[in-house]
Amino acid sequence: MLLARLLLDTLVFPALACAVTFSIVRGIGGKSDPSRSAAAAVGLGMGYLTGHLRILGLPPLPPVDTTQWLFYVVILSAAAAGLWRGIGARWGTLAAAIPAAGLLGVTLRPMWTYHWGGGEAAIWVAGLFVALLLLWLSQDRMASISPEGPQQSLVYLWVALAVSAVLGLSATALLAMLASALAVGLGVLALISFFSRVPSGGWRLVAFVVLAGLLLNGLFYAQLTGWNAALLAVAPAAAWLSRAPWIRRQGPWVRIAAAMLAVILVTAPAVAEAAPAYPQASPYDY
Repeated sequence: MLLARLLLDTLVFPALACAVTFSIVRGIGGKSDPSRSAAAAVGLGMGYLTGHLRILGLPPLPPVDTTQWLFYVVILSAAAAGLWRGIGARWGTLAAAIPAAGLLGVTLRPMWTYHWGGGEAAIWVAGLFVALLLLWLSQDRMASISPEGPQQSLVYLWVALAVSAVLGLSATALLAMLASALAVGLGVLALISFFSRVPSGGWRLVAFVVLAGLLLNGLFYAQLTGWNAALLAVAPAAAWLSRAPWIRRQGPWVRIAAAMLAVILVTAPAVAEAAPAYPQASPYDY
């Protein structure tokens, strides 16, 4: 029964929510690129939120811990992603900056309240905010010069699976389950992208915020190491390898294979380092 419930909560319900929401939003908005982008963003967001609800329940208002805040930040991110694609891609940085600032504010609040002094808190928050924006800009630039297709969703799918594995090995089971719910939604979008055009602008913002939130929670409130968090955070940017001159002249499947290989090579050390520490990890960490 426990395994069946786990599969329902982290696999079946998120997949159904993502697929159904994508179909409904695209049916309402038509087949234009902005409509498809909004459908993918809302679909992925709904898939993750469904998993979050099944795993942790509906968070109270106001939330009392950082994982509960993540639920509402994802709602903001999905709304920002849909608005961004509606008003133009030039607003992409602003669309990413708003959820990033909100995510850092709610996630790091316990740290600056109970652990950091004023100067230390300012350095941490400013540094992480700049790092998040740089990571987003790198990935956004990569997507803007790459042909639309399954590459982006496959890259993020692998990263989400790696994040889930590393968090699970770091004795953060609940965070690992949330990452799995995100991975399922990304898998649905990857499957759709094999048969239909799915612009990546909107859903990438949702995936980026969820992954950043999970990594920040694992880093500051669980046993995720800084090295592993950094490797997982920069992993999507490794897909730049597919734009190397000797690769981009090849066919699409060669480019996808090169991107996936680069991402796998970046995430593999994080999984390998986390695995030996698993038996010593505390079972009480979330």
